[in-house]
Amino acid sequence: MSEGVFRYTNDIFFLEDKLPFNKTRYLVGSQEKESYISVNKSQYMILEKIYKLTQEKNYTFSEIEDYLINKMHKKIDVNNLYENLSKKGLMENTINLSPNNEVNMISTDILNFEVDEIPKTIVRIIKVLSKLSILFKILSIVFVGIILFNIDKLMHIRGSVFVYDNSSIKGFVISMLVAIVIILIHELAHVFAAINVGLRDIQFYMVLYVKFIPMYYTKYSKLMQLEYKKKIRVLSAGLKTNVFLLLLSLASICVIDMNQMAYDIMVKFSVVNTYFILLNCSPFISNDGYFILTNTFGIDSLRLNLWKTIINVFKRQKVAKIKNKFVLTYMVISTVFLIGSFVSMFLWIKDVVIEIIKGVQTFI
Repeated sequence: MSEGVFRYTNDIFFLEDKLPFNKTRYLVGSQEKESYISVNKSQYMILEKIYKLTQEKNYTFSEIEDYLINKMHKKIDVNNLYENLSKKGLMENTINLSPNNEVNMISTDILNFEVDEIPKTIVRIIKVLSKLSILFKILSIVFVGIILFNIDKLMHIRGSVFVYDNSSIKGFVISMLVAIVIILIHELAHVFAAINVGLRDIQFYMVLYVKFIPMYYTKYSKLMQLEYKKKIRVLSAGLKTNVFLLLLSLASICVIDMNQMAYDIMVKFSVVNTYFILLNCSPFISNDGYFILTNTFGIDSLRLNLWKTIINVFKRQKVAKIKNKFVLTYMVISTVFLIGSFVSMFLWIKDVVIEIIKGVQTFI
């Protein structure tokens, strides 16, 4: 094996990303394999140099070792380096054995399709619409003013995600319909932002998260290769749109004279949207807040490690000792948040089932 030829996978990329707080993150990865490794500056320079060498001609492992010793004064076990990179799918003809994606690890695909290329007309329209962002910022300020001026009126609003007109069934149906609209708009905002920063290949997924919770999301080819600011622009687009919609709905309640049904639906829209914003802001579940957090601070595979720990506990396998206090704290809070989400959903479904049973009994 020592005389094997060292070749990276075809779509290998190297990213030196400037993060906030004067921090730099060094990534080497493959978009096709959905895999990357985070390395320090010295390791990054070595891997990048090897890449440049292997673009000129084929190098054996021993030739690379000799070059690194003679030219860079670095003694590297290239066999071991090759094995580690192969496990992440970063070498030619290898697959990623340890996926970075939590959703892939614990979910079942229901439906997925890919748009390879966005029509140029749509791209031009989105580029034009992006120039209206200043208008949305101005409108947001106006909406905040209207809300503050009519705060007394909003204080009397009573709404619940789970109940509508004293009915859990009606609450479930209306909340689901409102949530579908909100999620579609949320994901479209991500798509528009992705196209606006130059991404063109977009994948749409519907999965069963942890095998039973329906979940819809979009993935973008080459997202992980983007610089930090563009990446955050894409990741935060949905959340910003939800905040705008919440301000719009609350301002509408304040100034528009609605009939009772329209008023109730608008209140439900505001309540569900608020709930959705809180979930997305939280870094303790796999959503926009989590990805913004990990990309801002350059933290890798936080929730993936959480799920591996949980699975090992259930399988009664050895759990690696967690030395990082921040990671340990995150895992504890995230686990509690996850359990709380499952319990609230279970109780909601229980109330719906009980109401259906009572309705059937009354009918009989």
